[in-house]
Amino acid sequence: MQIDPSSEQYGLSKSSPTVGELERCLSQKIQALYGQRLGQSSATVLCHLFGQELVIILENSTTQVERYLSHRGASSLSLEVRGVLDQRLKQEIASLIESILHVSVRGILIDTSAGLQRTGIIAALSNMPDVRNPDALPKTAAYKQARRKRATSQHQS
Repeated sequence: MQIDPSSEQYGLSKSSPTVGELERCLSQKIQALYGQRLGQSSATVLCHLFGQELVIILENSTTQVERYLSHRGASSLSLEVRGVLDQRLKQEIASLIESILHVSVRGILIDTSAGLQRTGIIAALSNMPDVRNPDALPKTAAYKQARRKRATSQHQS
C-alpha cells in the first residue's frame, strides 16, 4: 500500500498539515489496512498524536473467526490468533505511519482485548511530526506554552 501523503486526495495540504489532518489521514489509512488484511471494514479508528507518541484505538476490531472461537470456548486459541495477526500487521502499520508522518517509528506496541473488541496501538516516534499547529499537540512544550498564554489572557480580560 503506497501512499503519497502530500497529495490533496488524502486530505493533506501541500504545506505542513495540521495535527487534525494527519490524525484523520492515519485513521482512514489504518481502517483501510485492517479492511484489506482482516476484512474489518466496520472498525472505527481513532488516532491521537502526543508529540513523539501516537495512540491508535480500533473499535470493533476482533474478526469473525476470533469471535467464533471465543463463543465456542476456545478463547486461548482466539487470543493466539489475534497475537499472530497483530505481529503480522506491526511492520505494515509502522510503514504506514512513517509514510504519512515523515518520521521514523522507533517501536510499536499492539494489544487487543477480545472482551472489549478493541485494539490499542502505541507508536514511539523518532521526532515530533512537522505540523502547522504544534500548539495543538498535547504534552508538548508548544501546547503547554499556548495553554499558559490563553490562561494569562483570560485572567487579564
